[in-house]
Formats: sequence, structure tokens, C-alpha cells
Amino acid sequence: MSHPAATPTACDAPHAPHRAHHYDDIIELARPASRRPAMPIRDRAAQFSPFAALTGHRESLAAAQQRMVEQVNTDNREEDPFGDGASAIDVA
Repeated sequence: MSHPAATPTACDAPHAPHRAHHYDDIIELARPASRRPAMPIRDRAAQFSPFAALTGHRESLAAAQQRMVEQVNTDNREEDPFGDGASAIDVA
């Protein structure tokens, strides 16, 4: 298979003559075959499924949020002149 005349590229620039035909010796070779058995589609898909990179991170954030809410509620109760709790924050 011969290649049609290509338009000039960065490799064809005068300052890079050694790169103009850098891959000509391998461009026509067949793609190498793997020596490993093919991976099942299910296992291949599992490689790209979401995962918890930081184990316990979500729980740590939830605990920090709960501490912050408790602190805000405590501060608001101290500032609540009528004691009706109308300024308290509720997190569902």
C-alpha cells in the first residue's frame, strides 16, 4: 500500500529533515497481537466503573458537617432571646 502525496507537516519543516519519514519503516507493519488472553467484556467494564478513591472520606465529611451544624445550632440557641429555636438549622 502506497501513501498518496501528503501535505507538508511540522515533520517536513526544514529544521527537522531527519523526522520527515521517521515511521516509514514500520507504518505498513501489521498490528502486534497480544500474548495474553482476551479480557471478558464485564471485567473490562469494571476497570472504568466509579470507585471510592478515599475510603471513609464521605463519612468523614458527613461527620464534620454534623459537628458544624451542632455548633451553629448551639451558637444560635445562645443568641435566641425568645428560646423558640426559630434560628436553628435542621439537616435532613
